[in-house]
Amino acid sequence: MKKIILITTLCLSLVFSLAACGGSSNSAFTMGNYDKLEVAKADVEIQETAVDDYINSLLQSAATTSSVTEGTVADGDTLNINYTGYVDGATFDGGSAEGASLTIGSGTFIDGFESGLIGVAIGSTVTLNLTFPDPYSSNTDLSGKAVTFDVTVNSKNVSIVPELTDAWVAENAANFTTDALTTTDELRAFARKQLEDDALKSATWNALWALGSMSSYDEKEVATLVDQEVTYYEDSISSSYGMKLADYLTLVGQTQEEFEATITDGVKEYMLRKKIIEYVAEQEKVSVSSDEYEASLQEYADYYKYDSVSAMTDDVVPLFLDQIRLSLLSDKVYEVIKGNVKVVESTDAETTTAADETTAAAETTAAE
Repeated sequence: MKKIILITTLCLSLVFSLAACGGSSNSAFTMGNYDKLEVAKADVEIQETAVDDYINSLLQSAATTSSVTEGTVADGDTLNINYTGYVDGATFDGGSAEGASLTIGSGTFIDGFESGLIGVAIGSTVTLNLTFPDPYSSNTDLSGKAVTFDVTVNSKNVSIVPELTDAWVAENAANFTTDALTTTDELRAFARKQLEDDALKSATWNALWALGSMSSYDEKEVATLVDQEVTYYEDSISSSYGMKLADYLTLVGQTQEEFEATITDGVKEYMLRKKIIEYVAEQEKVSVSSDEYEASLQEYADYYKYDSVSAMTDDVVPLFLDQIRLSLLSDKVYEVIKGNVKVVESTDAETTTAADETTAAAETTAAE
């Protein structure tokens, strides 16, 4: 199966009854009035540094890479190397390569390999005396054994970032917008507008999420979805890293129980948010047509290089397909609710939090 990254976490078809427009309440789901959403001014204000970062990201994405054979190795460098490993004086399977690409700090090799190359001159050879971890899941026969690597650093890649000029804007604007931008000032205005729109959208969704609540969940359904999500991660980690989920969790210092607890929390959060979206969609009489859904499926099939939509739908989990539909519905819901949003100095929640903090500080001072 091709590696498909789920947009959020899990998707789920829920059957629920909806009450009158504005608010809803049933045995498990409660939804407040969404016709007058408020977002704090601080949450949608954009600083100049954020605009700078946005533009720098555009420049970075347009950077070109050049291979150099001088200088020294630094953390974060991507190198071209030859290496030969020896255990008990003999080479071993998988321990040698020529022209291999390695990014220092990526954790691709065993401890000490990458850090041992920092400061090494490009074009030189260094010997690294290391020890395989114990256990070593990639090859248990090597677990805990001493190993010597002879490593030659052939070259390293350097990134050449273009200079921000009117000419660069005019030549490259079509790569990231349909707006006819020709100057750096126009680019800054465009960047600010994008950031403001994104900030308002994020704050609006957060305000909407706060209006909904679930008093209980179908635990059997939650368990089923958690199992499916765990299976997804098992397949994804196996295809990406060639290792089992249990070994990956050990590598990142997380237990299976902690991992599944995180997944469970995500499933419940998604169930609530999906219900909120579908509730508002029902009230506002917005929906996703079959033509819109099919067109989106085609876009995903093209992006992931499937021969056809049917080839993709046969290959991916049903939850991924449901997520596509929900994403389309979310866009329509936002177009409706954004007109109800009012930017205020502070929201009720922030005012309450500030008051609580002030009271707590006063009580602490009095106690002292």
